[in-house]
Amino acid sequence: MIENENYVLENAKSSSVKSMYPIQSILWKGTTNFTNHLIIADSREFGRILFTEGELQSCSMDEKIYHEYLIHPSLSIYYSLYNNHNLNILILGGGEGATTRELLKYSKHIINKIVWIDIDKELVHLSRLYLKYCDETVYNDPRVFIYYEDANMFLSNCKEKFDIIICDLPDPYLKEDNNNELYSNTFWSNLKKITKNEHIITTHLGPIYPGKKHFNLCKHMLKLLNLNTTHYKLGKVCIPSFMSEWLYLYFSFTPFYISNADFYIVLNHIKIIYNSSLFSLFYFFLYIYLVFHKHL
Repeated sequence: MIENENYVLENAKSSSVKSMYPIQSILWKGTTNFTNHLIIADSREFGRILFTEGELQSCSMDEKIYHEYLIHPSLSIYYSLYNNHNLNILILGGGEGATTRELLKYSKHIINKIVWIDIDKELVHLSRLYLKYCDETVYNDPRVFIYYEDANMFLSNCKEKFDIIICDLPDPYLKEDNNNELYSNTFWSNLKKITKNEHIITTHLGPIYPGKKHFNLCKHMLKLLNLNTTHYKLGKVCIPSFMSEWLYLYFSFTPFYISNADFYIVLNHIKIIYNSSLFSLFYFFLYIYLVFHKHL
């Protein structure tokens, strides 16, 4: 990460594009037990910005786009398939608090319990103190149970079952399986064990670029999870601060069919998504469709 009083420049090896972000001030800079380089800055253009390990994670200008599309299509798919209530939800990651914020917009009749797992307690605290994507009710709501724990350790020991699991973790990556890492065979195997028979799992798949590297990642993920087209839907949305469209995977280990016409928004007071934008989430431009299927 390269920063001065006027800008922050991404320099993470994982960044396909190096972007420069103008800032007015740095609110906090340092390390945590699990993050070597962390910056929270204030920007006239982007609002409050979070950088970790040399890469933008989110900003207040458009974080609602990322988090609403992570959460509300998951609920829409679930309720288009099933008619269950009093749902048990698991969040893996989501240190900024916004993922939990979006889930808490649903009544207790719909969502009964949220288990929130994040390894980095300091990052959660700093986000609460400086980013302020959500108010204090998110952290004090009786439905929310926060545990500062490694996701793999939690999954391997968990006896509870969940209706919906949200993976708001670092970007997936292509790597030989390591049983101690995120996105490994063991990670997904343990996650599968804690899903109820009727369930939906959501993860983001990072940026969409019309090249072989990124679609190999998507192909690898679908193969690793042993998913065919009856098990998942892919969605994408443009996130301006990410300088890209962002890919989401909504899936179940149980085959399902749902047409785009069957989707509806469960809530009517969210900021970004409405019915037409939900439909467009699942439609891809032809060049992306052709490249995606070429690499599958």
